[in-house]
Amino acid sequence: MKTILVIGGGAAGVIASIELARRGHHVILLEKKERILKKVLTTGNGRCNLTNINLDVSGYNDAFVADVLEQVSWDTLVHYLQTLGIYTVIEGDRVYPVTLKASTVVNLLIKALDDVGVEVRSGSPVTGISKQGKTFCVRTNETAWYGDGVVYACGGASMPKLGTDGKAFKLLTDLGHTVTPLTPGLTQVTAQVPKGISGVKVVTGITLFDGEKVIAEDRGEVLFTDYGLSGPPVLNVSKWVPHLRKPHVVFSLLNHLGGEGEDLLYAARYTHEDYTVGRFLESFIDKKLIFYVLRRLGLRDDVVLAMLDEATFAALATILLRHDIVLTGVRGLDFAQITCGGVNLHEVDSTTLESKLVPGLYILGEALNINGICGGYNLHWAMSSALCMSKAIGGI
Repeated sequence: MKTILVIGGGAAGVIASIELARRGHHVILLEKKERILKKVLTTGNGRCNLTNINLDVSGYNDAFVADVLEQVSWDTLVHYLQTLGIYTVIEGDRVYPVTLKASTVVNLLIKALDDVGVEVRSGSPVTGISKQGKTFCVRTNETAWYGDGVVYACGGASMPKLGTDGKAFKLLTDLGHTVTPLTPGLTQVTAQVPKGISGVKVVTGITLFDGEKVIAEDRGEVLFTDYGLSGPPVLNVSKWVPHLRKPHVVFSLLNHLGGEGEDLLYAARYTHEDYTVGRFLESFIDKKLIFYVLRRLGLRDDVVLAMLDEATFAALATILLRHDIVLTGVRGLDFAQITCGGVNLHEVDSTTLESKLVPGLYILGEALNINGICGGYNLHWAMSSALCMSKAIGGI
């Protein structure tokens, strides 16, 4: 029996602890907060989006994930979770617990830790890791723990109030690892948006530009907020925004209609040329958006369509179908769901997750320079990397 010291009580650390203990090892789980799995409670808007049935390497920033995804597909993970009593349902392409509550997942994982005898030490921030011979020493404020291996699963630097503030990376840099710059991922973007349209949602395709250069594209529900924009497609493109000189996004204000909606608008114009512009717009966009659009054009809502010249109507169509908003930035790591950046991938084995610099040290989940799109990709990565690592360590 080996003694394995797991640092970090998030999804990766907990799954690693359970599986290592199942394989017969003595596992000590060290968590600096008083409670484990706090971040999991927030995933999927509290519903816990566990994985995605369309999971693919292309949903991540680096092909490093390929070896892990080959071993742990979405259905492999679902079957594994069933062994812990976590049963799932599918909504669209996303997989959730049957209860649609993250608290269910957390409670069942805690019970599983107890079932397999994992020694959980919460309120134990780690201050250092050292290795002498084949034995690791992990120091906390109160004591020193000794083991045959160490699993680092401290996450990144997003949502610091939940414990992932990035400070723990020093434990790895002290051992010779390098950490790439940490920036927000899956976060809201900021822009000058009138507060009167906060809460309006549009299902559309969105394109992120830097000046005239296309940077990224996505599709889904875009949400206007009092600070800018949110929604899954906005979160997915947000990671590029801090690195751009002239970031702006273009999207249609008409649900499910982009450039292909132009013929519809013109046909409706000639069919209802006796309508006022305000009444015309009610057919296509949320009422809150009408005055916002008209202000952009300098038009009154009581102007009759027949009175608009071709140039003015073309400008209206452009605002509706190719709406352009200049971005001022992102909301930052306090609001980000994930961290972009982390341990340099060249320093870790992509199959076993073992450090190439410190044998017996394993680095999991968001601590690595891996980030995925919305929809369960990041939680899948956390748990699947833990399962692959546990398999690599093996049994007694």
